[in-house]
Amino acid sequence: ETLIEAALSIADKRAWRKVPIRLLDLGTGSGAILVTLLAELPHATGVGTDLSAAALEIARSNAVALGVSDRASFLVSDWFAGLRGSFDLIVSNPPYIASGDIGGLSPEVRQHDPRAALDGGADGLAAYRSIAAGAGAFLGPSGTLLLEIGETQTDSVLDLLRAAGLSLEAKDEVFRDLAGRPRAVAAHAASLQRPVR
Repeated sequence: ETLIEAALSIADKRAWRKVPIRLLDLGTGSGAILVTLLAELPHATGVGTDLSAAALEIARSNAVALGVSDRASFLVSDWFAGLRGSFDLIVSNPPYIASGDIGGLSPEVRQHDPRAALDGGADGLAAYRSIAAGAGAFLGPSGTLLLEIGETQTDSVLDLLRAAGLSLEAKDEVFRDLAGRPRAVAAHAASLQRPVR
């Protein structure tokens, strides 16, 4: 929910509800994030990627159910593999639980979600490294990357984004949930901060 609210806040600041934009949802799973954003942004088109073909079938069904299937496409892909073009908004809720912590999750989480949707590698940051490394090549000149994070990962993820050459704006780079915990971070195409001549 925080990720979607953050995405819509950014969309409103940029007046994206009234213009055609391209969305990308990395690791889309059931497509909940992508189809919700497409429902809220009537001129947007979007691509959802996932390693799981079965998950993408569910995502396609959800796009049909919400009436946005004509503006959504889905691709079996490892993050950015096989993608073309640029996107105005890239979103992702990647796996961010450290491998060693998965056994301690509540049974309803551990047994409901596929391990690949939870396991973020030894330190929980493996997916963020991949996304940070590839995002710059796919963000449009005023594009934004928006990532859900674990509540203790803010500084680590921002450091990865900064090291990848993305631009951070202190006033809106961290989004908090209703309990005040950091749940999403934003970074922008490096060109967004260049002065207009």
